[in-house]
Amino acid sequence: MKPKGMRTTLLELVLAVQDTCRTDAEVVAVVTHLVNSRRVVLCGNFARMRIGSDSGSAGQAALL
Repeated sequence: MKPKGMRTTLLELVLAVQDTCRTDAEVVAVVTHLVNSRRVVLCGNFARMRIGSDSGSAGQAALL
């Protein structure tokens, strides 16, 4: 059985990731990868949400 990812809120994840990233775009890319690969499982307001690209805005991400 595959172990579950680390549980955290979206805010806690963003705050942790932004310390190691140079740009906001890099933060979005890293957070998106961690959530969608299930290495991190969101809890709180965004529990069980996935992150996808928003086709209306180039380079933007949207919670699905």
